[in-house]
Amino acid sequence: MPTFSERMGLRPKKIMQIDSMDDELKVSLYNATRLFESSLGQDSSARTERIHKLIWCNILHINYNDIPYSLTKKLNVIKNSYNSLAWYEAYDFIEKYLQYSYSIYGQATDNLIKTINSILEEHNSGFRLLGKKLIPVTNEMEIASIAEAAKTGYENIDEHMNDAIEAFSEKLNTNYKMVIHHSITAAEAAAGVAAKSEGLSLNNYLKILNDNGDINSVMAEAFSKLYGYTCHKDAGIRHALCLDAKHPPNFEEAKYMLVTCSAFVNFMKQKFMG
Repeated sequence: MPTFSERMGLRPKKIMQIDSMDDELKVSLYNATRLFESSLGQDSSARTERIHKLIWCNILHINYNDIPYSLTKKLNVIKNSYNSLAWYEAYDFIEKYLQYSYSIYGQATDNLIKTINSILEEHNSGFRLLGKKLIPVTNEMEIASIAEAAKTGYENIDEHMNDAIEAFSEKLNTNYKMVIHHSITAAEAAAGVAAKSEGLSLNNYLKILNDNGDINSVMAEAFSKLYGYTCHKDAGIRHALCLDAKHPPNFEEAKYMLVTCSAFVNFMKQKFMG
């Protein structure tokens, strides 16, 4: 969201930060972790000590025996080491911090994720958090839809959605076929729950739902064709994940399938899963 000075033309509006991170964003992300720790109160001091040791050893890779007893000295070393990180290493820091935070603080970490996403949006970062993973930015409504689809409470659906998110988050080595594969498989699993059946294909589940009058026939046909795309020999996604496909999927197709399948999963969830 543009600030007052940006709206008034007194300060240039920030461009999208894709392959960089300015000092304001970098400092804001670090401050978010410290404010989060402070918000947990004195009762969490032992857990905070654990996360500091994990940062020291596993993120900053400093010898354990060099950890100072003084909290102030320890935090100064962590802060100075963080400040020296390259932009992509700072994002590594945030992802690993969230991983440790979930293991130590549990669901309280969800508040930190919301804070970080607000910071990323405010500073026009090219990334947003989905769970503990940073993914290339898309619009906020799509991100919310994907996040919701990964929390149906059905293990098979959630597992495939999280695998799709994981594959999509690998910016430098993204396997777009796997993004599409797991996205459509999550949709298939959701349709199976809705149809109260298992072991069939998405097309079979859609037919059951259509025959029962539970889903519009045009919608069923549209998703059946989308499923057909993922099984087509030229795309080579569902079957054998072949490497010599004539038309290998790209970022735009992978994103489209992830967002579309998320919307389908959410539709199935709201209509059939309570």
